[in-house]
Amino acid sequence: MSSRRSRLGLACAAACLSLAIGPTSGRADDTVQDFKSTFYPAPPPARYRIDKYGSDPASSVQEQDGWSGNYLRLTQAVNSQGNVLSFNQTQTGGFTDLQIEFDFRIDNGPDGADGVGVAYIDSATYGTDTNTLAPNFSEEPNLAGSFGVGFDTFNNGSADGPDSDIDPADASVPDSVSLHFNGAKVANVSLATSDIPMIETAAPGTVFHATIHVAPVEGGSNVTVSIYDTVGGATAVVYDGFFVAGLSPYDGRLAFAGRTGGASANADLDNIVVTLNGNAVLNEDFEAPLDVEPAQPAQPVGGTPFTLVKLGSDPGPTILTEGEPPQGGDPVVTEGFLRVATEVPSQSGLAAFDKTADTTQSIRAKFQLRGLDTGQVGRADGASFMLIDTAVYGDTGADQLPTVYTPFEEPNLAGAFGVGFDTFNSNDGTDGVDEPEPNIGNHVSLHWNGQRLAAVHIDRTELDLANGMFNDVTIQLDQAEDLSGYTVTVTIEDATDGSVHVPFDAMFIEGMKFDGAARVAFGARTGGAADDYDIDNVSVNFGGGGGEGGGQLPGDMNQDGKLDISDAPALLGHLFLGTFPLLPCQGGDRTAVDPGPANLSLLDSNGDAKIDLSDVVRNLNFLFLGGQAPVLGTACVRIVDCPDVCTP
Repeated sequence: MSSRRSRLGLACAAACLSLAIGPTSGRADDTVQDFKSTFYPAPPPARYRIDKYGSDPASSVQEQDGWSGNYLRLTQAVNSQGNVLSFNQTQTGGFTDLQIEFDFRIDNGPDGADGVGVAYIDSATYGTDTNTLAPNFSEEPNLAGSFGVGFDTFNNGSADGPDSDIDPADASVPDSVSLHFNGAKVANVSLATSDIPMIETAAPGTVFHATIHVAPVEGGSNVTVSIYDTVGGATAVVYDGFFVAGLSPYDGRLAFAGRTGGASANADLDNIVVTLNGNAVLNEDFEAPLDVEPAQPAQPVGGTPFTLVKLGSDPGPTILTEGEPPQGGDPVVTEGFLRVATEVPSQSGLAAFDKTADTTQSIRAKFQLRGLDTGQVGRADGASFMLIDTAVYGDTGADQLPTVYTPFEEPNLAGAFGVGFDTFNSNDGTDGVDEPEPNIGNHVSLHWNGQRLAAVHIDRTELDLANGMFNDVTIQLDQAEDLSGYTVTVTIEDATDGSVHVPFDAMFIEGMKFDGAARVAFGARTGGAADDYDIDNVSVNFGGGGGEGGGQLPGDMNQDGKLDISDAPALLGHLFLGTFPLLPCQGGDRTAVDPGPANLSLLDSNGDAKIDLSDVVRNLNFLFLGGQAPVLGTACVRIVDCPDVCTP
């Protein structure tokens, strides 16, 4: 179990304030990045948008092939497809009458899967236009605040499966049409006894025309769904005025989703028409070319260069801002953060920083990590911090790093050190730690050279790794004098209450050694469930490497060139008595309330991103009780903006 340090409940509140990490200052050979960036105005939204959430290829416009012109192939007969087609919102003010029509066909023999979902997605939740990533859904369009219809061509055949209300055992009854609202299925009807042939077992090339009509009434809406067989001429009215409680008018836009699994099928769409309040507001036949003006990604304005790699579904790692991005006019320079993985399934993203230092004997990494779980698609999988050996992966770029979907919450890379932050429980013991909640993980793990060495569960009531906040993480690595390995301490400060958690305190990793230098990387991934994983304010100090800055002994408050008992009353006097009123670095005019990165590097002995009484305790325990040394080590190191009192 991880240890927990509580924030001090002392009368020195001002001196004990949590200190923000400021990575843009530091030694010349530090890795620093705060993702402050130039954000460019969004381009005009395209007529429609395609998002790929599964295997290649994405949806694409095809020519004729039995249709009167072009059509869109939503899925191909390839396993594990997941594509979403979305359109722009066409008007505001809800609707008094909504009708959606389209042609479709699903071809690939009796075992084809899985089907097509249609949704009128809620604009308040999922955005108003195609500059916004469409939600990931399937033939079961369970989306918050949204109405949908599923055309399911595969019987999942299990007692608790999505088709269990039709026939859980009879795989010969694959076709069903379901109604969905606000994240739940409200009805499901088999087509086995209808007047039209089964959709998936119809003659090859059979085109069906679907009509969905939504008429608001008191307390909900009456829904009618019909399917017309354009070959045989028969019509099946699957739902005739079916009442869906709570389905009231809302602003929305149209989207289609296609999915395949272990079985697959070609699924095609054409002649899509949306009529709102008697007016045709959307008519898409895929004949006109799609003119897309690509969005210009945000550009960092400083800090260490890095390379972003997308190894899974769209989108890849992206720099975002908490505020509204510019909607027109000139670019805007503002604070940002890096979203390494987005809350959609099958994400796998990587950010690899360039090498900034040659030394590896003492490394102190600080960054902020956020796991954001909105509950849309479960909770998974996690993120990681890595130090990768330049002898294996080079000094820059990502050419030698993984090129395929990678579970980065388990950073098992050859020649790399990693810390994993895992939010999913596999329920089978493969996580290396006992988790009390099914499918919910909350553990931190250490990795070296392709292996997991240890994992520690953290009680979610004490610290939730997916609490939606930017939690401060500090990782300290110190190489043994005989070069036999490294001592590693991992500290996490909970942004919700300021509590400090230490899942690993001076754990020794025997045999750990970088053949070259080390450089920084972050990874994150999602699976069937997903969260957002964000990083910000990265500051990694490679101590003992010479370069700029004055020589300092960590913890040396009174600047006599050594760490001893005299430094304790000096720091206590600064915190509580008004003696030693100023800290020694940053020009000698800072206090513990706002110390700046140099004083923080020198005096934050326990690595919790602030200077307070706990740092005095850490130093005294080290000096007299055999406790842990300051996290920056015991050797003289250079720190920018500090005076020179010792020789590294």
